[in-house]
Amino acid sequence: MGNVSPMRHLKDVMNTYPTMSSWARFCIENKGLKDMPDWPSWCFLPSSLWAALVWRQNSSPESSDFDFFEEGGFLSVISAWRYSKGIYRLDASLLSALTETDIAEELPSELFQRMPEWSIYVESPGLPWAGTPINGFWASLDWDYTSNNQYLWFVLNSDRGLLPFCIEVGVKSIEELMRKAMALMYEKIKSSNYNVTEESVRQNFQELRSLISIVLYLCSSEPDVDPMLMPKIAYRESLFREGKKGSYLFTPEKPRVFHVGNTLGAKLRSTESLASGRTVKTHLRRAHWHGFWKGPRSGERKFIYRWIPPLVVEGRPVSEVLEV
Repeated sequence: MGNVSPMRHLKDVMNTYPTMSSWARFCIENKGLKDMPDWPSWCFLPSSLWAALVWRQNSSPESSDFDFFEEGGFLSVISAWRYSKGIYRLDASLLSALTETDIAEELPSELFQRMPEWSIYVESPGLPWAGTPINGFWASLDWDYTSNNQYLWFVLNSDRGLLPFCIEVGVKSIEELMRKAMALMYEKIKSSNYNVTEESVRQNFQELRSLISIVLYLCSSEPDVDPMLMPKIAYRESLFREGKKGSYLFTPEKPRVFHVGNTLGAKLRSTESLASGRTVKTHLRRAHWHGFWKGPRSGERKFIYRWIPPLVVEGRPVSEVLEV
C-alpha cells in the first residue's frame, strides 16, 4: 500500500461513510437531549455513537459486536481529526528520546484530557509496530457513556493499511494503565491461534509505551511548540461557526503542521556530541517525566508536568587527569 497521507485516508473514509458529517451534526445538536447522551468536552463524539452509524449502514448477520466496536472507534478518531487536521512533526532527536523514556509512576491518566485537539496525527517515520514501520498515527480520547470509562484510541498509518486499537485509561495512573495493557496482551497469548510469544508481547508493550510517551509530551505543560501556534483547548467549547446559510461545523481546508521540538532537538544533538567525548566519569542522565501539584491545598490545584530531556553530567577530560 505504501506511505499514504492522512488526508488521503480521510477522503477514503468519507467516501465509505458519506453521511458522516450529517450524523456528527445531528448528535452534537442533540447532545444531552431525549435519548442522546451527554459527554465531556474533551471527546468530540463517543465511539458508541459512531458504532450506531456503522450498524445503520453495514448491519449484516455476519457482523459482530466487536466489529461495530472497532469500526466505531476507528471512525471516532478519523472523523474528529477532520475538524482540526493537525499534523505534529517531531524533531527526529526528540522523537527518539521520547521513545526511550520510561513512564513515571506519579503521572495521572487524566493528563490525556489535555490533548491539544480532539484527534491528533503524529508523523513517526520508521517507528516500529509488530515488525512493521509506521509512517504516523492518530490518537484520540474516547468516552463510553454506558460504563463511564475512558479509552485512548490509536489508528496506526502503516504500509499494511490502517491499524486501530484502544487501551482503557480510566484508571488512577498511567503506570497502572500500562500494567493493565500488559496483562491484556498476555491474555491474548492464551486465546490466540497465531504464533504469539512472550517476547513478541514484551516488544509490543515497549512499542505501545513509545506511542504513549509521544502523546504525553504533546499533553505536557510546556511542549516545545510555538505557543502562538499551538491550538488552545478552549476552542472545543465552540463547535459551530456562523455562515451565510446558518451555523455549520467548521472543517479546515488543509492540514496544519506543527513543528515540535526544533529547539529541544538541537540541544539533544549537542548533548549527544558532548557525551561522545573522552572524559572521566562523564555520564548521560536519562530523560524522565517530572510532575507536581501547584496551588493551595484548600483551593483549586493544577497538576504541572514536564518532560526532562537527557542531561550530560560532565566529568574531567582525560588529558587533565593524565597531567595530575
